[in-house]
Amino acid sequence: MKLYIAGQLRIKTAVDALRETGSRRGLYSFWDYLRDGCSMDPVFEYYRDEGEVFLDSGAFSAYTLGAEISIKEYARFIFREGLSLYSNLDVIRDEEGTRVNQKVMEHMGLSPIPVFHLGETWGYFRELLERYDYVSLGVAGTQGERRCDEFLKRCFREVAKAWPKRIHGFGITTQKYLERYPFYSTDSASAITAAGWGRIYFWKGKRLVSGDYKDPEVGAGNFSMVDREEGKSEHMERRKNNIRRHLELEEYITRLWEKRGVSWD
Repeated sequence: MKLYIAGQLRIKTAVDALRETGSRRGLYSFWDYLRDGCSMDPVFEYYRDEGEVFLDSGAFSAYTLGAEISIKEYARFIFREGLSLYSNLDVIRDEEGTRVNQKVMEHMGLSPIPVFHLGETWGYFRELLERYDYVSLGVAGTQGERRCDEFLKRCFREVAKAWPKRIHGFGITTQKYLERYPFYSTDSASAITAAGWGRIYFWKGKRLVSGDYKDPEVGAGNFSMVDREEGKSEHMERRKNNIRRHLELEEYITRLWEKRGVSWD
Protein backbone atom coordinates (compact mmCIF):
# COMPACT_ATOMS: atom_id res chain seq x y z
CA MET A 1 0.00 0.00 0.00
CA LYS A 2 1.13 3.52 -0.75
CA LEU A 3 0.50 6.24 1.82
CA TYR A 4 0.74 9.87 0.71
CA ILE A 5 1.49 12.43 3.41
CA ALA A 6 -0.87 15.40 3.07
CA GLY A 7 -1.02 18.75 4.88
CA GLN A 8 0.91 21.98 4.53
CA LEU A 9 4.45 22.42 5.86
CA ARG A 10 5.16 26.12 5.46
CA ILE A 11 8.54 26.34 7.20
CA LYS A 12 12.06 26.57 5.79
CA THR A 13 13.25 23.25 7.22
CA ALA A 14 10.27 21.23 5.94
CA VAL A 15 12.04 19.61 2.98
CA ASP A 16 15.06 18.64 5.07
CA ALA A 17 12.71 17.13 7.65
CA LEU A 18 10.91 15.09 5.00
CA ARG A 19 14.20 13.75 3.68
CA GLU A 20 15.22 12.85 7.21
CA THR A 21 12.03 10.84 7.81
CA GLY A 22 12.28 9.09 4.46
CA SER A 23 8.95 10.47 3.28
CA ARG A 24 8.83 10.07 -0.48
CA ARG A 25 5.14 10.41 -1.30
CA GLY A 26 2.98 13.47 -0.80
CA LEU A 27 -0.51 14.61 -1.68
CA TYR A 28 -0.80 18.21 -2.83
CA SER A 29 -3.99 20.22 -3.18
CA PHE A 30 -4.44 22.46 -6.22
CA TRP A 31 -6.81 24.56 -4.14
CA ASP A 32 -3.97 25.33 -1.71
CA TYR A 33 -1.90 26.52 -4.66
CA LEU A 34 -4.68 28.89 -5.74
CA ARG A 35 -5.39 30.04 -2.18
CA ASP A 36 -1.74 30.89 -1.64
CA GLY A 37 -1.69 33.23 -4.61
CA CYS A 38 -0.42 30.67 -7.11
CA SER A 39 2.91 30.39 -5.33
CA MET A 40 4.85 27.14 -5.52
CA ASP A 41 5.35 25.14 -2.35
CA PRO A 42 8.92 23.76 -1.79
CA VAL A 43 7.34 20.60 -0.37
CA PHE A 44 5.40 20.08 -3.61
CA GLU A 45 8.61 20.56 -5.60
CA TYR A 46 10.43 18.07 -3.36
CA TYR A 47 7.84 15.36 -3.90
CA ARG A 48 7.56 16.11 -7.62
CA ASP A 49 11.31 16.05 -8.24
CA GLU A 50 12.60 13.52 -5.72
CA GLY A 51 9.63 11.31 -4.92
CA GLU A 52 6.02 11.02 -6.01
CA VAL A 53 3.28 13.61 -5.85
CA PHE A 54 -0.45 12.91 -6.00
CA LEU A 55 -2.37 16.01 -7.05
CA ASP A 56 -5.83 16.46 -5.59
CA SER A 57 -8.04 19.16 -7.06
CA GLY A 58 -9.05 20.39 -3.60
CA ALA A 59 -12.63 20.70 -4.81
CA PHE A 60 -14.09 19.77 -1.42
CA SER A 61 -12.11 22.51 0.37
CA ALA A 62 -13.14 25.04 -2.27
CA TYR A 63 -16.76 23.90 -1.99
CA THR A 64 -16.84 24.46 1.78
CA LEU A 65 -15.76 28.07 1.15
CA GLY A 66 -18.26 28.65 -1.64
CA ALA A 67 -15.54 28.84 -4.30
CA GLU A 68 -15.09 27.08 -7.63
CA ILE A 69 -12.01 25.77 -9.43
CA SER A 70 -11.55 26.31 -13.15
CA ILE A 71 -11.00 23.05 -15.00
CA LYS A 72 -8.82 24.87 -17.53
CA GLU A 73 -6.55 26.23 -14.79
CA TYR A 74 -6.37 22.82 -13.19
CA ALA A 75 -5.43 21.14 -16.47
CA ARG A 76 -2.91 23.86 -17.31
CA PHE A 77 -1.18 23.31 -13.94
CA ILE A 78 -0.98 19.53 -14.53
CA PHE A 79 0.55 19.98 -17.99
CA ARG A 80 2.97 22.66 -16.81
CA GLU A 81 4.27 20.62 -13.88
CA GLY A 82 4.47 17.40 -15.90
CA LEU A 83 2.37 15.43 -13.41
CA SER A 84 1.29 11.85 -14.00
CA LEU A 85 -0.82 11.19 -10.90
CA TYR A 86 -3.84 13.43 -10.33
CA SER A 87 -7.53 13.17 -9.56
CA ASN A 88 -10.47 14.34 -11.56
CA LEU A 89 -11.86 17.78 -10.75
CA ASP A 90 -14.88 16.44 -8.89
CA VAL A 91 -18.02 18.50 -8.39
CA ILE A 92 -19.28 18.09 -4.85
CA ARG A 93 -22.87 16.86 -4.60
CA ASP A 94 -23.14 16.71 -8.39
CA GLU A 95 -22.49 13.27 -9.87
CA GLU A 96 -23.22 14.38 -13.42
CA GLY A 97 -20.88 17.36 -13.08
CA THR A 98 -18.11 15.05 -11.89
CA ARG A 99 -18.79 12.70 -14.81
CA VAL A 100 -18.64 15.59 -17.29
CA ASN A 101 -15.33 16.88 -15.86
CA GLN A 102 -13.81 13.41 -16.21
CA LYS A 103 -14.70 13.39 -19.90
CA VAL A 104 -13.53 16.98 -20.43
CA MET A 105 -10.12 16.28 -18.89
CA GLU A 106 -9.75 13.13 -20.96
CA HIS A 107 -10.59 15.08 -24.12
CA MET A 108 -7.80 17.47 -23.15
CA GLY A 109 -5.37 14.55 -23.29
CA LEU A 110 -5.23 13.92 -19.54
CA SER A 111 -5.81 10.72 -17.58
CA PRO A 112 -7.33 11.78 -14.24
CA ILE A 113 -8.15 9.22 -11.58
CA PRO A 114 -11.95 9.25 -11.25
CA VAL A 115 -13.52 10.04 -7.89
CA PHE A 116 -16.57 8.34 -6.38
CA HIS A 117 -18.25 9.96 -3.37
CA LEU A 118 -20.50 8.72 -0.65
CA GLY A 119 -24.03 9.59 -1.75
CA GLU A 120 -23.51 8.98 -5.48
CA THR A 121 -25.25 6.14 -7.30
CA TRP A 122 -23.81 2.64 -7.24
CA GLY A 123 -24.44 2.34 -10.95
CA TYR A 124 -21.92 5.13 -11.46
CA PHE A 125 -19.37 3.33 -9.28
CA ARG A 126 -19.80 0.10 -11.27
CA GLU A 127 -19.34 2.13 -14.45
CA LEU A 128 -16.04 3.50 -13.11
CA LEU A 129 -14.83 0.03 -12.15
CA GLU A 130 -15.61 -1.23 -15.66
CA ARG A 131 -13.73 1.60 -17.37
CA TYR A 132 -10.78 2.30 -15.06
CA ASP A 133 -8.09 0.34 -13.23
CA TYR A 134 -7.56 3.06 -10.61
CA VAL A 135 -10.49 4.70 -8.80
CA SER A 136 -10.52 6.97 -5.76
CA LEU A 137 -13.09 7.11 -2.97
CA GLY A 138 -14.21 10.29 -1.23
CA VAL A 139 -15.92 10.06 2.14
CA ALA A 140 -15.83 13.04 4.51
CA GLY A 141 -15.08 12.33 8.15
CA THR A 142 -18.12 14.44 9.02
CA GLN A 143 -20.35 11.69 7.58
CA GLY A 144 -19.92 9.64 10.75
CA GLU A 145 -18.39 6.23 11.40
CA ARG A 146 -21.54 4.25 10.65
CA ARG A 147 -22.06 5.77 7.19
CA CYS A 148 -18.35 5.43 6.42
CA ASP A 149 -18.45 1.75 7.45
CA GLU A 150 -21.46 1.06 5.23
CA PHE A 151 -19.97 2.99 2.30
CA LEU A 152 -16.63 1.19 2.33
CA LYS A 153 -18.25 -2.22 2.82
CA ARG A 154 -20.44 -1.68 -0.25
CA CYS A 155 -17.55 -0.22 -2.28
CA PHE A 156 -15.28 -3.19 -1.76
CA ARG A 157 -18.11 -5.62 -2.36
CA GLU A 158 -18.34 -4.04 -5.82
CA VAL A 159 -14.54 -3.98 -6.18
CA ALA A 160 -14.39 -7.73 -5.44
CA LYS A 161 -16.60 -8.38 -8.48
CA ALA A 162 -14.18 -6.46 -10.72
CA TRP A 163 -10.92 -7.47 -9.00
CA PRO A 164 -8.12 -6.57 -9.31
CA LYS A 165 -8.64 -2.81 -9.10
CA ARG A 166 -6.50 -0.11 -7.53
CA ILE A 167 -8.47 1.91 -5.02
CA HIS A 168 -7.33 5.16 -3.42
CA GLY A 169 -8.95 6.33 -0.21
CA PHE A 170 -8.94 10.11 0.18
CA GLY A 171 -8.15 10.92 3.81
CA ILE A 172 -8.52 7.30 4.91
CA THR A 173 -5.81 6.06 7.28
CA THR A 174 -8.01 4.62 10.02
CA GLN A 175 -6.16 1.40 10.76
CA LYS A 176 -9.22 -0.83 10.95
CA TYR A 177 -10.18 0.15 7.39
CA LEU A 178 -6.68 -0.42 6.05
CA GLU A 179 -6.59 -3.86 7.67
CA ARG A 180 -10.09 -4.72 6.45
CA TYR A 181 -9.94 -3.51 2.83
CA PRO A 182 -7.17 -3.89 0.17
CA PHE A 183 -6.49 -0.25 -0.65
CA TYR A 184 -3.81 0.37 -3.22
CA SER A 185 -3.16 3.84 -1.83
CA THR A 186 -4.43 6.32 0.74
CA ASP A 187 -3.51 9.74 2.04
CA SER A 188 -3.87 11.61 5.29
CA ALA A 189 -2.97 14.93 6.85
CA SER A 190 -3.18 13.43 10.35
CA ALA A 191 0.58 13.30 10.84
CA ILE A 192 0.90 17.03 10.14
CA THR A 193 -2.26 18.45 11.66
CA ALA A 194 -2.09 16.37 14.84
CA ALA A 195 1.40 17.66 15.57
CA GLY A 196 0.07 21.21 15.58
CA TRP A 197 -2.32 20.23 18.37
CA GLY A 198 0.39 18.55 20.41
CA ARG A 199 -0.64 15.02 19.45
CA ILE A 200 2.03 12.34 19.17
CA TYR A 201 1.54 9.06 17.34
CA PHE A 202 3.06 5.91 18.83
CA TRP A 203 2.60 2.16 18.70
CA LYS A 204 0.64 0.39 21.38
CA GLY A 205 1.14 -3.24 20.51
CA LYS A 206 0.03 -3.51 16.88
CA ARG A 207 -2.19 -0.42 17.03
CA LEU A 208 -1.06 3.03 15.97
CA VAL A 209 -2.54 5.49 18.47
CA SER A 210 -2.02 9.10 19.43
CA GLY A 211 -1.59 10.81 22.77
CA ASP A 212 -0.98 14.25 24.19
CA TYR A 213 2.65 15.36 24.00
CA LYS A 214 2.71 15.54 27.82
CA ASP A 215 1.43 11.99 28.30
CA PRO A 216 4.18 9.80 29.81
CA GLU A 217 2.81 6.86 27.82
CA VAL A 218 4.00 8.51 24.61
CA GLY A 219 7.56 7.86 25.75
CA ALA A 220 9.10 9.39 22.66
CA GLY A 221 11.22 12.19 24.07
CA ASN A 222 10.59 15.85 24.61
CA PHE A 223 7.81 17.20 22.36
CA SER A 224 7.12 20.46 24.14
CA MET A 225 4.71 22.94 22.56
CA VAL A 226 7.38 25.60 23.07
CA ASP A 227 10.35 25.65 20.70
CA ARG A 228 13.71 24.94 22.25
CA GLU A 229 16.72 27.20 21.97
CA GLU A 230 19.26 27.02 19.16
CA GLY A 231 16.51 27.10 16.58
CA LYS A 232 15.31 23.50 16.93
CA SER A 233 11.57 23.35 16.41
CA GLU A 234 9.64 21.09 18.75
CA HIS A 235 6.71 21.46 16.37
CA MET A 236 8.77 19.92 13.60
CA GLU A 237 10.02 17.19 15.91
CA ARG A 238 6.43 16.20 16.52
CA ARG A 239 5.73 16.25 12.81
CA LYS A 240 8.76 14.09 12.04
CA ASN A 241 7.76 11.58 14.69
CA ASN A 242 4.21 11.39 13.34
CA ILE A 243 5.36 11.01 9.74
CA ARG A 244 7.71 8.19 10.73
CA ARG A 245 4.93 6.39 12.55
CA HIS A 246 2.60 6.71 9.53
CA LEU A 247 5.30 5.33 7.26
CA GLU A 248 5.61 2.39 9.64
CA LEU A 249 1.85 1.94 9.31
CA GLU A 250 2.26 1.92 5.54
CA GLU A 251 4.87 -0.84 5.82
CA TYR A 252 2.78 -2.83 8.30
CA ILE A 253 -0.34 -2.74 6.10
CA THR A 254 1.68 -3.60 2.99
CA ARG A 255 3.14 -6.71 4.64
CA LEU A 256 -0.26 -7.68 6.07
CA TRP A 257 -1.89 -7.75 2.65
CA GLU A 258 1.08 -9.49 1.08
CA LYS A 259 0.56 -12.34 3.54
CA ARG A 260 -3.07 -12.43 2.38
CA GLY A 261 -1.96 -12.71 -1.24
CA VAL A 262 -2.47 -9.08 -2.29
CA SER A 263 0.72 -7.50 -3.57
CA TRP A 264 0.96 -4.26 -5.54
CA ASP A 265 3.83 -2.90 -7.63
